[in-house]
Amino acid sequence: MEDAIALEEVIKEIFKSHVSEDARRKLEGGISNLLLGKNDDAFLAFSEVAEKHSDYAEAWNKIAACEYMAGKFEKSLDAAKKALDLMPLHFQAYNGKGLCEYNQSNYSEAAASFRKSLELDPWSPVSSKLAACIDILNRKNQNSS
Repeated sequence: MEDAIALEEVIKEIFKSHVSEDARRKLEGGISNLLLGKNDDAFLAFSEVAEKHSDYAEAWNKIAACEYMAGKFEKSLDAAKKALDLMPLHFQAYNGKGLCEYNQSNYSEAAASFRKSLELDPWSPVSSKLAACIDILNRKNQNSS
């Protein structure tokens, strides 16, 4: 498990990598703001990076996180999809996409996102959300029978 966590952290650092030192520095500043609870400042930093470097998947993933934390699930979902368009193996973007779908009661779509996340990162913490989706879907199927 320790090796898996270390590997996951290395992959997250790869997600944050970018050829522009300025973009990476702004992204890190946004992450610091996010950790300090300064969500508006974080969102602004991530948005500036994404505007200048629209191909930076991690900036879009962080925008998705900010929008999610603000309860703007549709905007979060759009940003997560943009991150996945740019980096189809971004397991954290799948987590975010799944959480948005879950909060919008789109349990089939949420389950698909959580499954993909777990396929890419078997140690992802979304397994409990996937189980909840499956349970809800099973109950819906039983009630419609």
